[in-house]
Amino acid sequence: MTTINTIILPLYVQKFIIKLLCRHINNNNKLIEPLDVFIDYRDNEDEIKRLIITIALVSKDWFKSLSNYLNVAVDFNFLEKEKDNQFTIFKEENIKILKIHYDHEKKYFYKMIPRIKKNIEEIENNNNNNNNNNNNNNNNNNNNNNNKNEGNNENNNNENNNNENNNILLDNEEENKKYIEKEISLNFVNKRLENLSKNGIFKKLIFRNINTHQNIEIIDQLFECEATEEGLQVLEFELNEDTTMERINHYKKKIKKVFSVIINECLNEELIVDVFKNWSEDLNQFYIISCSITPFPIFQILAGIGEITSFTSDFLNDSSNSINNNNNINNNNNNNNNNNNNNNNNNNNNNNNNNNNNNNIINNKPYKTGRNYLSNIQFFEIYGMEITFEELEVLITPTITPKLRYLSINICFDKLMYFLATEQERVKLNIPRCNCCSLLNEQFGYDPQDQKDFDTHWAIISNLLKNNKTLKALDLGHECTDAGELMSWTDTFPTSFVERVGGLVSSIPNLSRFIMMGANCPQIFHEIAKQNKSIIHFESGILSGLTDHSNYALSLETLIENNPHIESFNFSKFCFALENGAYAYKKISVFNFPKK
Repeated sequence: MTTINTIILPLYVQKFIIKLLCRHINNNNKLIEPLDVFIDYRDNEDEIKRLIITIALVSKDWFKSLSNYLNVAVDFNFLEKEKDNQFTIFKEENIKILKIHYDHEKKYFYKMIPRIKKNIEEIENNNNNNNNNNNNNNNNNNNNNNNKNEGNNENNNNENNNNENNNILLDNEEENKKYIEKEISLNFVNKRLENLSKNGIFKKLIFRNINTHQNIEIIDQLFECEATEEGLQVLEFELNEDTTMERINHYKKKIKKVFSVIINECLNEELIVDVFKNWSEDLNQFYIISCSITPFPIFQILAGIGEITSFTSDFLNDSSNSINNNNNINNNNNNNNNNNNNNNNNNNNNNNNNNNNNNNIINNKPYKTGRNYLSNIQFFEIYGMEITFEELEVLITPTITPKLRYLSINICFDKLMYFLATEQERVKLNIPRCNCCSLLNEQFGYDPQDQKDFDTHWAIISNLLKNNKTLKALDLGHECTDAGELMSWTDTFPTSFVERVGGLVSSIPNLSRFIMMGANCPQIFHEIAKQNKSIIHFESGILSGLTDHSNYALSLETLIENNPHIESFNFSKFCFALENGAYAYKKISVFNFPKK
């Protein structure tokens, strides 16, 4: 009979292990990364929850140590101090950081609960009963009243109990949703913030806001404490047509860190620069929703190599104050460093540069910021603007964006195809030339030099991508200001176009994910799979009616069968659908590999 010797680690070693695990849990609970390109935010959240339960169930000592070391709470997953919380993992008195979720579009705080079969069956049964009784209107009214009452009863602290399934906000059209939103009232949020502020260690509030298509006044309605007035971190800050310097200055006092800056038709370069100047050290994402008119080279300006040429009175007033402050600081630095000649020379040079910029602001002359505000950006998502080769070169230059991981841009595939095709292919296939301003700015008409300029820029882009060691995911979409979101070309694609685009994508050394939307050319995926086996995640989407999506899907299925290195491939079609009284594109999944 074999004897198994059990080795019991000393208690202090066990506690040290738990402390390391709690550090990992706390760090993950602080995450506000918005993309699911590399990690699904909610799936990661579930893994952390399972890890917490696993540790807690080992022993009473492990449970106690876990509870003592966990100090980052999510959506109030803890009981109040006054309650009997001896069997609660998260305790109010230990919370230093709280993360809450807010949807600006739906105008409520919320938490996510897994969508389980029981939820769906209950809803379907309720719907069937309603139909049988022909009391839909009355039942809907009753359900609305019940939802309101439950929102007001959040203070009873029963959101962690079985009753939470009764307050489900479900979009019946999205049957594949893995999670369901549960509303949390503002009154409940403020009451819990007030209680947390009394524990003496609660210092930070992470405000994971989404759908920021308006101002973020909701944070002004939060209970005033150190966490909401000085330690506030937000996911998104949007600059739009209504943004003013006064509004920016107001939130600069309250918001300590911003993860993502969103540009939505903001044409004021000074406002954009000021936001980046204040929060660039913590910015991870730059997201342009729409910028139909770009009268200034925004990426070059933020990289410190483009000139600011327009001025506003608000910015001048704000800059005048900063000018005086900078001059006072610089003068003090010079006085304090008189004994060091090298330092004096460096400070004097910096002062001269600052003073030149300040004088240019005052005199309304073009000037450069002289600072790269894009150095910490990991995610670029750019839609609704015609990006040029010059702008793209800025975004993928390693010295400007050394942390770049994800790049999503829209270009005109019709124009790209024309310039990548050979002269023989253009004649044989009768390929037209698009006169939009994507890639090459052709607002002044055709130029015989265009093909040479294109080839020069293509070589530069190819070389930059070939030597880019950080880019993990590339998303190319079709968009044209002349032809819209429909690619004009639906015929046979020229071989040169397929090979050169496939070769460009395949040359990126550490790329693992490639997404292409709006181009009905599955041959490009075949070319990439043939050239680069390290690209293992793919996604494609086409507009319904543009091409036969069944043949497109068949081509992709053949690709998957012949390339076992491919780990995932999602294929969707987009069609116009009536939503909220207006027609909009709706994404419909055709197939997912592997099946979820």
